[in-house]
Amino acid sequence: MSSDQFKHIYQQLSKEMLLLAYYYLNNKEDAQDVVQDLFLKIYESETYITINNPEELKAYCNVAIKHRCLDKIAKKKTGLKFIEHFSKVISFDKTKAFENELYKVIIIRLPPREKRK
Repeated sequence: MSSDQFKHIYQQLSKEMLLLAYYYLNNKEDAQDVVQDLFLKIYESETYITINNPEELKAYCNVAIKHRCLDKIAKKKTGLKFIEHFSKVISFDKTKAFENELYKVIIIRLPPREKRK
């Protein structure tokens, strides 16, 4: 693909793809990343050869943006679940450690005959 062809495609579709990505992600930087990745793939691949009709290219981009956004959302949710799970584990471990220290202090303060029980 020549640089001029790519510039034409990019100028024609990039704003609309950015709006679509932002609609799904609600985050400007993530939307820009998704659109940039798509256009990089188009530039590097042979996709443009098989899609000669501008409407077909637009449809391809719409679907590609949608799927890339859904993938990004799924990865974020997975990451959040991971963080949430381990923050609970760490919190639980800290609570257990505190309880163990508290028990040690209580046992130390018990009278000698109560410690044997």
